[in-house]
Amino acid sequence: MSAAIQLKGKTSTIHQVAFELRYSDGFVFLDKAGRTISAITRDYPEWIFKGGDVDGMSVVNLVNGCICTFSRERIAIRLENEMGSEASLGAEDILEFSRQVDLLTDLIVDHLGIKQFTRIGCRLWHLFPATSVDEVGRWVRSLGLISLNNSIQESFGGEIETSDFVIVIVGPEWKFRIGMTSIERFAHLDIGNEILNVKTSALSKNQKEVLLKQQRVKRQLKVNPRYSAQLDIDVSQENPIILNTSELIRTASEDVAKKLAGAMEA
Repeated sequence: MSAAIQLKGKTSTIHQVAFELRYSDGFVFLDKAGRTISAITRDYPEWIFKGGDVDGMSVVNLVNGCICTFSRERIAIRLENEMGSEASLGAEDILEFSRQVDLLTDLIVDHLGIKQFTRIGCRLWHLFPATSVDEVGRWVRSLGLISLNNSIQESFGGEIETSDFVIVIVGPEWKFRIGMTSIERFAHLDIGNEILNVKTSALSKNQKEVLLKQQRVKRQLKVNPRYSAQLDIDVSQENPIILNTSELIRTASEDVAKKLAGAMEA
């Protein structure tokens, strides 16, 4: 089962999903951070302490690599697919992420005695592969979600290369921020203990051959698709009274895709 989005002949790869809860009364964080970490690792042994200081504490999940950070101002939990992986985060990954958000949020909120919430949000990044920046631009315009007056390119005497956009819609329950950007992804190189990110277009032919050889022989190099359109979905609510985290994540991961498809059919 997949949580990917299909739009105009392209299927997305879900690169990352993130949850954030902000609050204004986490003043006991410094006093209770240690006990909160102990409770997390005791009750949920798949989570281990990652590090921390007066600005925040972090734990990481040994099963799927999910990272949770909490401080006196917010809880942030994120899950991403392996760097360079062609596999998308699937529906089961999102469902497990939602379960982890429920468990950790409830525990941390309870231990810190938080009562006043200022914002809750969930964000997903979808990547649609392409062969060039031009293809990304044409594909984004073909979605029909935005329109541009031809006078803008005529005025400048050129051609539109990209049509990146951000739309913010305030609904009765959720605020939706939908963004589309053209990106050139990176090659991920393993060079001993150092990690270097470089644009694949910046590599010479010989360098690319070396990278491909390294990938085949050592499996230490993973190269992402060179170009892609990134769909950035952010669903949020200001000053929530009830923390319905599972409904929020379901809305961001499922409902938005249906709404986008419906908008293109209209």
